[in-house]
Amino acid sequence: MNENATLNIPLFATDQNVADIISWSVLNAPSGYTLTPGANGSATLVLNTNYSSSGVYAVQVTATDGNGGISSRSFNLTVNDAAPAVPVLNTAQFIFGTGVNLVWQDLSNNETGFEIWRSTSSGGIYSLTGTVNAANATSFTDNTAAGNTLYYYKVKSKNAVDVSGFSNSVSVFTNRVPQISSINNVVLKTNQSTIVNITATDDVSDVIRLTATGLPAFATLSDYGNGTGQINIIPNTGSIGIYTVTVTAKDSYDSARSTTFTINIIDKDVTSVYLNLTDNVSVAGKPWNNLLNASFVGAVFSGLKDDVDNASSITVSMLDGFGWTPGAGMRTRNGKEVYPESVMRVGVIEPTTTNKRIEISGLALTGYKYNFVFFNSYDQDLSFITNFTINGQTVTLDAKYNSTKTVQINGITPDANGKVIINVAKNAGADYALLSSLIIQSYPTSVAILSPADLRVTSTTRTTASLQWQDRSDNEEAVNGFQIFRADNFNPNYVQVGSVNVGVTSFTDVNLTPNKTYYYAVRAKKSGVAVYSSYSNLAVANTLTYAVYVNFNNVYKALAPWNNLNTIPQFGYVWNNLKDETNTTTSLSMTQTNTWSGLYGNGINTGSNTGVYPDNVMRESYGLFPGAIGKFKVTGLNVGLKYDFTFFASANDYSDVTVAYTIGNKTSLFNASLNKTGTITMYNIVADEKW
Repeated sequence: MNENATLNIPLFATDQNVADIISWSVLNAPSGYTLTPGANGSATLVLNTNYSSSGVYAVQVTATDGNGGISSRSFNLTVNDAAPAVPVLNTAQFIFGTGVNLVWQDLSNNETGFEIWRSTSSGGIYSLTGTVNAANATSFTDNTAAGNTLYYYKVKSKNAVDVSGFSNSVSVFTNRVPQISSINNVVLKTNQSTIVNITATDDVSDVIRLTATGLPAFATLSDYGNGTGQINIIPNTGSIGIYTVTVTAKDSYDSARSTTFTINIIDKDVTSVYLNLTDNVSVAGKPWNNLLNASFVGAVFSGLKDDVDNASSITVSMLDGFGWTPGAGMRTRNGKEVYPESVMRVGVIEPTTTNKRIEISGLALTGYKYNFVFFNSYDQDLSFITNFTINGQTVTLDAKYNSTKTVQINGITPDANGKVIINVAKNAGADYALLSSLIIQSYPTSVAILSPADLRVTSTTRTTASLQWQDRSDNEEAVNGFQIFRADNFNPNYVQVGSVNVGVTSFTDVNLTPNKTYYYAVRAKKSGVAVYSSYSNLAVANTLTYAVYVNFNNVYKALAPWNNLNTIPQFGYVWNNLKDETNTTTSLSMTQTNTWSGLYGNGINTGSNTGVYPDNVMRESYGLFPGAIGKFKVTGLNVGLKYDFTFFASANDYSDVTVAYTIGNKTSLFNASLNKTGTITMYNIVADEKW
């Protein structure tokens, strides 16, 4: 029976002596019962339960005659609780200007509403702060909560007859998160400066602190202590590049909110028009002009904007059509890409050997020269070696796994009609020709020599740092036309450490100290005279402390420095004290923390170890079926160091074999199809201190 209910139970007893009078008694019945004797040995037991009667009772009924004869019977009585089930309180979130929003899980089917209780201490007295008079409700907003107070909440479900017990407790601190105004992206020439204003708001009693990460050396933050501040940006000739800056406002309770913007510093002597050859999906933001469906013959694009958002006179005409517009460029997402993913992802592709022409018109007839910067990208190990030709000058670029390299033709003068024809064709033996983007740079003929640009570190070892830059000049010295300079924290003065000839845009610095930071800049020397360009942007290289190579194999073992796992995937398997590239035991260990689909044994085998790694590394991999997730945990990392993780996978398969590699909140994508040359690296990973 239920609580707050009545149950009539008739009782009967017989005796050999019909003249005996039978009396009745009851033990262990819920309180509030009545027992009424009747005629001929009968009686009626009436059970009247209340709101606190729930439970199981072993009820005993006894009949006694006038001569002392006794007979008893027992039965179990279950009284069901009339109260609805206890809800589960999931979250309590403070929303400034609204209150504390509570969300719970309703576990009962007989409630008519809920009660919300609140306390200022976990073990303190809870007071009723609100009710919801609706069945199946799952939320409530407490708009009576005071600011900057720690509250504890519990919830009860109720109906017309009873109330449940308390739910679990959830706490919330009613601190307003600072609000920081968005900051517009900044575009400046190297001879310009600007001030960026910062505004953040919070409760009047809170103190707001402003900080910024990613600020270049030529930008300084001033925090005025009242939620306002300024960033003073004063670039110089060596500041060219795009810098991502995050400004954070934090209050006295450590609540914080951030906003991110970019600082784009461009050469005062150069005006650029950025062209993204794309589809309707991969559309890039400023300063890019998106040439949608550029593969069609006869497509014309005008009204193009330059890098400071001014209208240009340039028109692009596709004199010949390309095959199609593929969406298969690289998605490295590691912060090292030369252009945004929306530019790298799509391009125009041509499978035939036919030369394809692109006409650039509206160029100045006198007083200016033009550079044309080409980029292509594709995430599959086919040959995309593409030739770009203007006025008999040809440069070549392979799109395969490319996310950092460009090529360019410099110092071009347009014809008498202000036009330039670009010829695009695949190289002999290549599978496809591909063009993803084009940048047209114009500069006055009076400029003595343009500086190198986009200096970047492409790789490091313990003792080397490899550099790459863009050559923007057409008049550098043939021999030693580019000079490379280096500094470090202990030797802040830059000294020349090397030079390379015209047409060379890379350099490897050797004999460096492990685990050390170096700074580099490059300049060009004008042919025949002692005239030098401005320095390039600054590039920072951190030499490695050590490197550990892991081969996910079962059968095929690689020679040192590879650590061979030598097993099929096994949940819980641990590999301890991996060795580094000098065969020294490290503190690093690796554990397989979930179940993988199995061993994949169809990686590329060159037969001559001519891939990026030995054949016995490429042939086997730990594999996953589509949609499956495989996990490893690396332990023994030093929380004081940053780590780069480089991944490789290979599948002898023409279909899409894209793998997502995730560490923390960072994810990079890589297509292993036919791969024998490509890798992908995730940079500056910091260890979790729990490990």
